[in-house]
Amino acid sequence: MGTLDALLGGMLFAPGSEVMYTSTWAISNICACNAVSFERKRPAVLAQVLLYSPYAEVIANVCWAISDLLNGPDEHIGWMLGRMGAHTIDRIVDLLGSEHGAVRWAALRVVGNVLTGSEEQAQTVLDSGALPLLRNLVGSRTHQIAREACWAISNVTAGTVTQIEEVIESGVVRDLVRVLSATNDGGEWRKVQREAIWAISNACDGGTAGQVAAFVRDGCVAQLCAFVSRSSSDSDAQVALAGLNHILQKDGRRAMKSFDLIRETVGPMEERDSEFTRWLAREITQACAYVVGR
Repeated sequence: MGTLDALLGGMLFAPGSEVMYTSTWAISNICACNAVSFERKRPAVLAQVLLYSPYAEVIANVCWAISDLLNGPDEHIGWMLGRMGAHTIDRIVDLLGSEHGAVRWAALRVVGNVLTGSEEQAQTVLDSGALPLLRNLVGSRTHQIAREACWAISNVTAGTVTQIEEVIESGVVRDLVRVLSATNDGGEWRKVQREAIWAISNACDGGTAGQVAAFVRDGCVAQLCAFVSRSSSDSDAQVALAGLNHILQKDGRRAMKSFDLIRETVGPMEERDSEFTRWLAREITQACAYVVGR
């Protein structure tokens, strides 16, 4: 693409911040354009050299461009990771701790998009030390940052048992519980909590019994129940109900310390209009009866 080549040339050789900002802003918009094929956008990976720019706005633009190039199938993510190299991934992970909010947000999207890839691709980000920084961002007062941090962690907990163990060892489970225990009922905060629920439910689905026990010890059962009770939509309730069901299947005896709470939560769900919601509620009721009867 001639325009992209020209922008890259101007960006790389421009002496001042204004030209670099304008060029990287234009490149990020090209990379975000669905009408332009990935093959035609790929040269934009050269912009990674400006991740060390002294200008925060330029770094943010470059991160947005990279994040859009990573927003696709595993093949695209693999190509990008191969061209960027471990040092660039390390740099982007470091930017999660930037003092500039715009840079943190853009870097977070890069990390999140890599984590949607294969388990091996996700591991490249974890090996760069992403989890402690993601944990810090889960507690952000900026809803968008907190939501994307929880989303990123939910992609990790959808991975391997080893990756779920890394999440547990990072201590972030307690931060997810704090997110869910917040009393702010605003719509934006609700989106943050939805992603936190996905992170917990994914881990309880793919984790071992011992790993699920760690989530139970950190208070996840009460928060899953509370989220179900607050949910006006079946789609939200189903994610939390699925998490409860996974817990009962793998660590039922410990979960049954909250038997009354689970029963009070699930009962009304058996009257919902959604057939899947009713099915999940019945599964949980039957699991409770099985654990009590053992």
